[in-house]
Amino acid sequence: MDDLLRAIEDERERCGVPGAGVAVVRAGETVLEHGFGPGITAATHFPIGSVTKAFTATAAGSLVDEGLLAWDVPVREYLPGFRMWDRAATEQLTMRDLLCHRSGLPRHDQVWYGNREATRADVMRGLRHLRPSRPIRQEWQYSNLMYLAAGEVVAHLHGGTWEDAVRARVLRPLGMSGTFLTSDEALASGRLSGGLLDGGPMPRRDQDLCGASGSIISSAADMAAWLRANLDGGVVSDATLRELHRPAMLVPPPPIPWDELRPMGYALGWHVDIYRGRRVVQHGGNVYGYSAVVSLMPEEGIGVVVLTNGDFNPLRDIVAFRVYDELLGLDPLPWGDRYREMYAAATEGRGLAVARRRELSAGAPPGHPWEEYAGEYAHPAYGSLHVTAGPDGLAVALRDLPLATRHVNREAFELHLDTLDQTFPARWNADFEGNVRSVSVLFEPNVEPIEFVRVAQEAAPDTLASLTGSYRMGPARVLVELVDGALRVSVVNRPSAVLKPRRGLVFDVEGQAGMWAEFLLDADGAGGELVVWPLGRFTKEATA
Repeated sequence: MDDLLRAIEDERERCGVPGAGVAVVRAGETVLEHGFGPGITAATHFPIGSVTKAFTATAAGSLVDEGLLAWDVPVREYLPGFRMWDRAATEQLTMRDLLCHRSGLPRHDQVWYGNREATRADVMRGLRHLRPSRPIRQEWQYSNLMYLAAGEVVAHLHGGTWEDAVRARVLRPLGMSGTFLTSDEALASGRLSGGLLDGGPMPRRDQDLCGASGSIISSAADMAAWLRANLDGGVVSDATLRELHRPAMLVPPPPIPWDELRPMGYALGWHVDIYRGRRVVQHGGNVYGYSAVVSLMPEEGIGVVVLTNGDFNPLRDIVAFRVYDELLGLDPLPWGDRYREMYAAATEGRGLAVARRRELSAGAPPGHPWEEYAGEYAHPAYGSLHVTAGPDGLAVALRDLPLATRHVNREAFELHLDTLDQTFPARWNADFEGNVRSVSVLFEPNVEPIEFVRVAQEAAPDTLASLTGSYRMGPARVLVELVDGALRVSVVNRPSAVLKPRRGLVFDVEGQAGMWAEFLLDADGAGGELVVWPLGRFTKEATA
């Protein structure tokens, strides 16, 4: 075991990871529980990210054992308000579909990431506005949002919140009293390690909104109990545990195949692979500033957890495979060299691709003065995009999440999220009159860009009231009325339609694509004329 400890410490230093907590279980006993790096012990806490998904699936499994949930019953039977973009997914999606990532919905992670404005109920209502990229059950597509939905099913059937259900059904039975389900709990404990991004401290952003997909924070010591539960049982029935670990959906082949590691598929909250001829059930987790993995060899009775405070680093996988090689008596493979080479190539390659894209797209100046882009833009699922103008360009924020903004060419920009080191192409869109109407952002590359529509500033009620009345153009008549706080227009004896604010006193005519109305005020500031495109220009009739 001393040789293994030295090997792990050597890999930690070579990967440049400040700290790691490692626990290993074999034959029901904890054979290693150790901290690596200054100030790190087996009791130090780390966010485990998507390793949380298996806890959500296990809580669901306990409901299955009690007869409260069935894997293959449509979600809408448990949550009547559940709606997706397309009807087939709404009617057919089951808990199994949610847990094995075959809903047809891609990630759409910017809906929830850093979102302090929405509740889980808000996110659930927004699902119907998110375009899928595949039909249901056609392809494996990782989706944190579908785990949020699974967590809401668990919460509803348990009675309470997702946190209540996981605490009562998983953590308490396993004695995992030092495991936290929210960032506030972990911060209050004083035991949370500091996360590092690009070698430096990073701002904290919790994952509590999408908790069922990745908000758990734990220690290597506490996670040893989780390893034993998945190797020997203790939370769900043996039949349900087998179901949780059984592949339910094929996954795409890895970008770099290794003969010793072959994917079998995705189970319910777990990847299933073959490592050197042995079945491995595992899941990794990446949270800005942290990386973790939980890995099991059920037939061998071996489990390992690796928690680190380095962002998206290979140490977690290197250590897990090194532990297996040691405990199985196999010659250790050079996983450290392999992974470091792969990560370095990916980082360099991404930078070169970004540079080439900028070379190809550099050119013309923006089509409008900066102030004409400023305003609030909205999407029913993603929320608000706030744009302000300064002398040197634009400042953009998705809700309260700042996005570094760089102009590329004409109406094309780049929005960069520093904490995830992700860049999103964006394009402003104008109407037929050349006015900026919306901005399209490639937040989800597997579907069409997400369109945020400019939010018009509502006119004051007394201003709206002054615009009402009858307007004429020869024999043609237009009637404008104020109904329930909104203007309605009857154009040339057609049924009335709502006028939706565009900007100032310019309105779109609801239900009439391309038709708009503009009120022109007289010298007294009252409605004097009304231009209705494409019908004509109408003059307000005097009232008796």
